[in-house]
Amino acid sequence: PVSSSFDADKDVRNIVYATDFDQGDYLAIRRLLTIVSAFKVKIWCIHVSRDARKTWDDVKMKALKDYFRRVYSGEKVSCELLEGEDIVKEVEAFAREHQIDLFALTNRKRSLLARLFDPGLTKKLLYQSSVPLLIFRA
Repeated sequence: PVSSSFDADKDVRNIVYATDFDQGDYLAIRRLLTIVSAFKVKIWCIHVSRDARKTWDDVKMKALKDYFRRVYSGEKVSCELLEGEDIVKEVEAFAREHQIDLFALTNRKRSLLARLFDPGLTKKLLYQSSVPLLIFRA
């Protein structure tokens, strides 16, 4: 993002992966863990839920936590379910609270109409975030 800065001399200690509970997220998280496995990094998997979908999102988040316990028991990965209508605002607040150094997320292929009327989280963060982004292609 334009307003972000990346200091190569500073260690990256906290990374947020924004999940939408898609199958592509599991692959992207595996890639992310492969990239950072040699470093002492904590990864936060977060999802911002709106009230109407909260119960279903709770079930999906529990499945993601179980996956990490089974497959990546030695890694420092935490999962958080955030609530709010403004996804960017919630993600940015989480980043400030947990001193996040890097956002990681998956950019999914979307139709032209979807991109025009509802820009995805990746595009919103690209223009509004002060934290550097690592974008995986789905």
